[in-house]
Amino acid sequence: MYRIREVDGFDDDVADALRDLHRLTFFEAAPMPDFDIGHWWLVSCDEGGPVAFAGLAPSTHVRSAGYFCRVGVCRTIGAVRCSFG
Repeated sequence: MYRIREVDGFDDDVADALRDLHRLTFFEAAPMPDFDIGHWWLVSCDEGGPVAFAGLAPSTHVRSAGYFCRVGVCRTIGAVRCSFG
């Protein structure tokens, strides 16, 4: 089972978790997003810690709209492996 929760990107522990997931999913292929901007979610697996994240940034072109600025999913976090499917 997975749990999705909105998180506060300003919180240091949350930002650390988002940075770790970003590094595990994008390596050096994408710049690190600014977790202080927009809304962020973490997905956790019952058997362990966070396995995915998503960020929604406000649009600069359309009022009251946003876009997914980053989404990442890991299959393995440390020694915990969660199956997707």
